[in-house]
Amino acid sequence: MKIINKLFIFLLAVAAFASCEYDSYSEEAALSGIETQDPFVRFDNSLTDGVSVEEDSTEVVEASIRVEFTFPIETDVTIDYSLKGTATYGEDYEIDGATAQGGSITITHDPAALAISSAQLVISVFPDLVAEGGETIEIELTGATAADNTTLVVGQGPLHKAVTVNIADPE
Repeated sequence: MKIINKLFIFLLAVAAFASCEYDSYSEEAALSGIETQDPFVRFDNSLTDGVSVEEDSTEVVEASIRVEFTFPIETDVTIDYSLKGTATYGEDYEIDGATAQGGSITITHDPAALAISSAQLVISVFPDLVAEGGETIEIELTGATAADNTTLVVGQGPLHKAVTVNIADPE
């Protein structure tokens, strides 16, 4: 009986730990053993499971992904990203200002932002009448530079550098 009780407590602790979210990037970094001395950019830390969107047969559907700069800085930050995946750029989806290889997004300096500034990367998924199964868009942050030419770290160690957008095909 003692073994069953210990096993139950262990499983309960694992479930509780797995459902925890961090209140801030510094708490997340401290608990994950990640250095936070250098300013960095990342995808919103709630996107660990990616983003899902269902394409429509008649209308454009938009998915929005938050890109964050987590240190206060008094300048704009430009973040470069690459695009891969099974979805075809220009045919299945588009991101304003991007090409099939990637693009950049700018986080505009906000004097009112105390710690985290962000911008939304908006993906337009085009209507599709072809039954082709699910497709993916893989977006990876590849570099970031502040307007004063300060180079910033991308991601937190291996975390939050990439996100996958899963496009479900209802046909």
